[in-house]
Formats: sequence, structure tokens, C-alpha cells
Amino acid sequence: MLTDKEFRALVARHELDARSAPTRFAWVTALWAAAGLAALGLLLTAALLGALWLGLAVQGWWGLRLVLVAGCLSLAWAVLRAIWVRPPPLVGDVITRTEAPRLFELIDRVAARCRAPRPDLVVLDDALNAGVSLRPRLGVLGWHRHVLHLGLPLLMGCDVKALAAILAHEFGHLRGSHHWFDGWLYRTRRSWVELARLHDGRDNLSHLVVSVFFHYYLPRFDARALVLSRQMEVAADQLAHVAVGPTHLARALTTLEIQARYLQQTFWPAVWAQADQRPSPEGLRPLQTLGRRLRTATGHPQAARWLQQAWKALPDPQDTHPGLRDRLELAGQPLQLPEPPAQTAAEALLAEHTTPLTDRLDRWWQGRVSQDWQAHYRTRQSRQQQWTQLSQRLAQGEATADEALHHARLTDELRPPAEALAAWQVVWQRHGQPPEAGLHWAQAVLDQAPHSPDADQVDAIHTACARLAELAAATTPPGQPHWCLPAAQRLRDWLEQLQARQPEAITDPQAVSIWRQRVRELQSRREAALDVLGQFEGPQRLEAAQVHACVLREALHDFRSEPGVGAVYLWRKTDPRAPGWVMHLVVIERSGTWLQAAKDSWWAHWLDRLQLPFDFMVLDLAHPAWRQTDRRDLVALFTGTPEACIYRRRHA
Repeated sequence: MLTDKEFRALVARHELDARSAPTRFAWVTALWAAAGLAALGLLLTAALLGALWLGLAVQGWWGLRLVLVAGCLSLAWAVLRAIWVRPPPLVGDVITRTEAPRLFELIDRVAARCRAPRPDLVVLDDALNAGVSLRPRLGVLGWHRHVLHLGLPLLMGCDVKALAAILAHEFGHLRGSHHWFDGWLYRTRRSWVELARLHDGRDNLSHLVVSVFFHYYLPRFDARALVLSRQMEVAADQLAHVAVGPTHLARALTTLEIQARYLQQTFWPAVWAQADQRPSPEGLRPLQTLGRRLRTATGHPQAARWLQQAWKALPDPQDTHPGLRDRLELAGQPLQLPEPPAQTAAEALLAEHTTPLTDRLDRWWQGRVSQDWQAHYRTRQSRQQQWTQLSQRLAQGEATADEALHHARLTDELRPPAEALAAWQVVWQRHGQPPEAGLHWAQAVLDQAPHSPDADQVDAIHTACARLAELAAATTPPGQPHWCLPAAQRLRDWLEQLQARQPEAITDPQAVSIWRQRVRELQSRREAALDVLGQFEGPQRLEAAQVHACVLREALHDFRSEPGVGAVYLWRKTDPRAPGWVMHLVVIERSGTWLQAAKDSWWAHWLDRLQLPFDFMVLDLAHPAWRQTDRRDLVALFTGTPEACIYRRRHA
């Protein structure tokens, strides 16, 4: 199996090959795809013939034959399920021509101009996006339905021309040989991923047979498919330039970048803030509200900064879409702040149908987020209760340093910014100047700094910058490097804002570039340190972690609510190759309950669910990686040290 670093290097090498010989690269990738399908066919044939031979031709040894026949049939069933790719359920609300005739007229015109097939279904959802998907009626045999996914926020935030450019890009994926080849790559990869999902974590014959393909073929085919998909994205942009015009696509791209950040940083946080006091989303109509606000997002005070962030951002290594800079350069268009649309696509194309469609999507949204909303409400109420208890202990002078620090974290989350600033300052002054408190105090000072500060505020800003610089340079005490990168990032962001707003206030013209370089260095150090701490070969430096109960309170509640958790151990790991760095290990031992979560992915569920104020990894001891013979001693250490156990289910 390739590591992330090896995968990125392989993708970079394939990108060079694709640029130097694009036709050859495409044909070789096609051969890889064909080889994958052929391997599936051979596996299926071998499994069926093996079961037939063992059942009819071999005599005696009934018990062993029965086990082997069951293994062959298990492999055959898994391959059949992988070949018969089942598309995920549609997310959103299917709309018809009678509900939005003008929208369908635009779709038909753009599809005809792009010489692409018209979509069989149009699905409206709550995403600020558009996309096409192929849904096979006959699995790998094809006969696809073309589904166009349109986000209602997309229609609410751009004009008709910009929407047409986005549609032209998406229809580029359905056009001619592009459509066939793209779909073939997609289906081949889906087949292998499905087969891997079915067998990951199983200790049986079929798993042993196909594991070599999972570890060798799939990541290498993925790297090739990723490069080819990126080329297809460029071709889709070029088609949109011809069909609608590069100016309209450029305006659509810049508008979407600003609106996406507005939704992520302003709109949806404000909606979810209501879950602090409201136990259910019933009655909320966020999409109705969004229709009035999204069109003006390009006039938001932060719009210019958001657009600059998008311009500077590098594309995700796993994303097929190029970055904004590359797409605008391909279009031959400059980076400029777009004007709000005079008339949105929703107003022009949905007209009187907008309200009923918005009502339907709001009800759909309520059902989709209801469970997460209720969980958020319960968590928030629990944290509010804990904050009250810790506030009382602080007022009585009984709080420990750990309790004061956790009280500041909760204050930062639950209370107004001024209270959070005061709480961090108290912890910094009274409890040994912990780096976390210094970082958050400095961040709060800069976040609350006005455009025209008075003398006291200027002093506070200078102190905050000095504190961030000190934190970004300190690397020796244990646990200290964890705070270097966020401190350097916040100082860099502040200097960039100051340079854009008041360039004369920066005395050193090289300060911004110096801190940009410092951030890059710290990012590299962090990646290297986390890579070292994530290795478990050879001797390990481990000790039972000592974490205050107030920090673990929420995590322990989560463990109690999961019947599959038998015991949890918390360890502290260090490594001389990463001086000063600390990684906490949350080690989960399964209970004896009959129903258990998937062995290969439960750790990811907990990594996403747990909220702990330090770097940590989740180790599920039921995962195949921890059932290997060379790790038995380490597993015995994890589970055999009572001091490391933070939770044990009764009768586990």
C-alpha cells in the first residue's frame, strides 16, 4: 500500500508523463482499467470453477471441502457485488419540467450547444455546486441514466449566463468519447473500491486472494485515473469557454469561491448556532433566508480577502479540479471581484416555482440534519453545564490549572469574545503561561482589533504579535511544537491583512515573506513529526497519559453510549526523532456484543467524533493491522496497563 507521500509523488510523475505523451498515457491508463476488469472476471471464474471442482470432482474430506467451497462462493459473491456497481441513493429532490420549465429550456440549450446528451433526471439539493453522475441500470453492463445535480444556492447566487457556463462545464463530462472513457474509469474504480470494502478486515481465503490487488493495483490505478480526470476537467473548462464564453465561466468561478466561504464562515455557522438553544431544526427555513443573502455575498466586507485566499490556495492533491488561479489563467481572465447579479438564475428560471421548491428543500434539509442537530444540542447543553460548574470552582478559588485551562476553552466556545479574552489572560497569568492560553489570547486580541485602534489597543496588538512570534520560535519544551504552526499562521495572516489595509504600518518590508516561509517550514516539520509518531515498528516510547477528568468528560460519555466499546486506554507517545512532539493514543478494545461496527473504518468514526485539545490517534484493536503477530506484545502493553485505562464497560 502506498503512503500519502508516495501517492503524491506517483501522481506528480504521471502528470509529467501525461503532458509529454498524452495519447500514450491515456491508452496505458485504459489498459490498466481493462486489466482491473479482467482481473475481476478471472477472480469470479476461478472462484466458481473452484467451488464446482471441490463440490463434484473431489471425494472425501467433507468438512475441509465444505470450508473451501464456502470460501470460493464468498469470493464469487463479493466479486459479483463489486461488478454490479450500485449507485448511492440520490441526495436531494427530483424536479420535473412542469415545475421549472425555463430551467429545463436552459439545460436543453446548453446540452445541445455542447453536443452532450440531455440529463434523464435533474435533482435539486442544498449545495452550492453542480455536477453530473452516471447511474447504471445494469451494473458494469451499463445503460446509464444521466443525472444532473443542481444546488438551489447555486441558482440563488449567480445569474443565468454564469449558470450556463457551469452547466457547459458539467456537460463536458458527458460529451462523446470523453463521456464513455470517464464513465468507464469511474465504474472500474468503483468496482475495486467496493470489493476492497467488502473484504477489508476479514481473515478468510477470499481476503488473502484479493489483498495483493488492493495493495498494488488500486492505488496505482487511482493515481493514473486522478491525472486523467484532471485533464478531463481542463477539457470541460475549454468546452465551457467555447459554448458560453470564458468571461462568464470566470465570473461564475470567482463568485462561487466567495459564496462558498460566506456559507462556510458566516451563514451556516449562524444557522447552526441556533442548535445551542433549539433542540430541533423543525420550523427553520434556511434556504428561504439564503435566497435573500447569497446574491450580496460578493459585497461582504471579507469578500476581497476570501477571493485572495482562493487565488493563493493550492488544489487538494486528491481533487480533480485545478485551482482558481489555473482555471482563470486557462480562461485568459484576470482576478477581479465580481459584481452581484442583477437578476439571479433562480429569479429568472424558477420564478413563481421558487417558493414551493424552496419549501420542499427546507423540509428535506430539516430531515437530513435532524439527528446531527439534536446531538449538537445535547453536546452544547452538556458543555454549558460543565462551564457553569467550572465557573463556580474558579470563583471559589478551588480550580486546578487544568480546570482553569478547560474553562477558558469552554468560555471561548460558549461566551462572548470579550469574556474569552479575559479567561485566556487569567490562565496565562496565573497558571504558568501555558502555550495554548498564550496563543488563544493573542488570536482573540487580533480578532477583536478595530481598524483604528487607540493607544491601549495598539499596545495589546504589539504584545499579541510578540507573543505569537515567541510561540512560533519555541520548540524545546515537551508539547510546545504543537503550538508553533498555528501561532506562525495567525501572525502571517495578520501581517497580510495589515499589508493590504495599512502597508505603511509594516516597518520591515520582508516581514510577510519571512513569516510565509516560516509557516512552510513549520508545516514540513509537523508533517515529518506526525509521520514519525504514527509509526509502530520497533521500540516505542510510551507512558500512560495523565489527563484531567474535565477534559475527558465528553469523550467518556461518547464511549458509554457505544455498546461496541469494551475498554479505552489513553497513552502518551514520544520519539527522539521528533523532539518535543507528543502524540496521544486513544486505544479502543471491543466489547463482546454481537453487533459490531466495521473493523476497517471504526477508528475513523472515532477520530471524527472525539474532540480533544491535543494531537491524538485512534487505534481500534479489532483492525487487521493490530491483529498481526508482530504487534501482539504492543497490544498486550496497551491493554495490560491499568494506569492507562480511562474507561471500561461493565461485563465487557
